[in-house]
Amino acid sequence: MMKTLFFLGIFFVAIQSFSAQSVNSATENNIFEVADSLASKEFSGVIILQTNEGDKKVFVNGMANDELKQSLEESDLFNLLSLGKSLTAAVILKLVQEGKLKFQDTISKYLPHREIPNKDKITIQQLLSHTSGLGDYMATEDYESLPDSEVDLMTLLSIIEQQPIKGKPGESFVYSNSGYIVLGAIIEAIGQDSYEDLLKEKVLQPAGIEEVRFSVGGREVNYYSGESRERVNEGLPPASSDGGIWMSAGDLLKFLNFLFSDDFTDESRGLLFGRILEFPDRGERKNGGLASSFLVYEYPPEIKVIGNNGGYKGSTYSAFRVLYNQKGERVMTTVLSNRQDTAGPVIKALESEIRKYLQ
Repeated sequence: MMKTLFFLGIFFVAIQSFSAQSVNSATENNIFEVADSLASKEFSGVIILQTNEGDKKVFVNGMANDELKQSLEESDLFNLLSLGKSLTAAVILKLVQEGKLKFQDTISKYLPHREIPNKDKITIQQLLSHTSGLGDYMATEDYESLPDSEVDLMTLLSIIEQQPIKGKPGESFVYSNSGYIVLGAIIEAIGQDSYEDLLKEKVLQPAGIEEVRFSVGGREVNYYSGESRERVNEGLPPASSDGGIWMSAGDLLKFLNFLFSDDFTDESRGLLFGRILEFPDRGERKNGGLASSFLVYEYPPEIKVIGNNGGYKGSTYSAFRVLYNQKGERVMTTVLSNRQDTAGPVIKALESEIRKYLQ
């Protein structure tokens, strides 16, 4: 099967300890009205908004399966695409808290017998932050010709070992699915279990996430192009530590709440979300930078953002945002779509409305 998927995982992150508080109900209703309007147009997918702990609204529109005329439901499973990298980052953070790993450890400490380029120089933090200099195994002929049934971490590591490096460790940003495969192998080496089982143990079960699939076989939605309405499931990758896991929008929201729960200390969150590289300002977005697989920016004077996009064939299909202000007020939203070019405009519009709500 040809795998033309291009993962684009972009996290928008800032670190601060905060708690959810009540906010003006009229402004809250404005956000819900905007979400309802967005969901009722060309959007096909599920939108969930949470304005404080336990208070959420769900908006569903479109078809899970055009051919069978099957409508989408809140519980349907979507491919997270590169949002799955945040799950891997959370496992790494748990291992740091348990004293089993340090961000400045190198690959060679955990995978000494693998011939990964620059394994004695590349750190865990560089793998997380796409600054390792490793390339993208998905761009190789070896991966393109690999049957889905043969895709696993060890096979992908063998491909990565043969790839030329794209840069020096820690020198620049080079988006790297390969780096997250290496992280998955390190997780397995430390935990002495499969990535899937360790993800469940360290993250999914503590977060109360009910159903996650690493392969198709149930309530997964189909994916479609824009105007042509062509089915584009071909190329969706087997799930691994760099993405491709199937999850509902509701369970993705549980994961976001888990990230900011007492399961993580402020110190460990600081390690994960601390800015490593600075990026130029973009319009109203200021103080942007690259953290450990996250981008950090804010809307002065007080709005900070956490987020991530998952891309497929050049289009955003999955996204989340967490916005919060200095008063501790916080809004979370998850947007999962199965229709090309609909999730991107929705998450942009919601972010704009949430900013008004928090100001």
